[in-house]
Amino acid sequence: MYAVQISATVQALPPRIQLQWESDPYGARSYTVFRKGRNATVWGTGTFLPGYATGFTDANVVSGGHYEYQVVKAGQGYTGYGYIYAGLNAPLRDNR
Repeated sequence: MYAVQISATVQALPPRIQLQWESDPYGARSYTVFRKGRNATVWGTGTFLPGYATGFTDANVVSGGHYEYQVVKAGQGYTGYGYIYAGLNAPLRDNR
């Protein structure tokens, strides 16, 4: 499977969002984690991780913040993507 299935754990003190994913059985070469805020229209600069990485901790978050993450996996001849939306003590939104 080429997709990156991500889960997130949120911690209030100190504020951080930790992303986790399973290791790639086909031997990923690298992962790049991108983040954007709720109202952003473009992804920020990515953080490059080695292919054996199974997670990323974002300590640059604030209480009440909403963040969307994109994890891009570069494999041997393939690319996989995963997305997750997480917030730290963020109010719920009604999108009706």
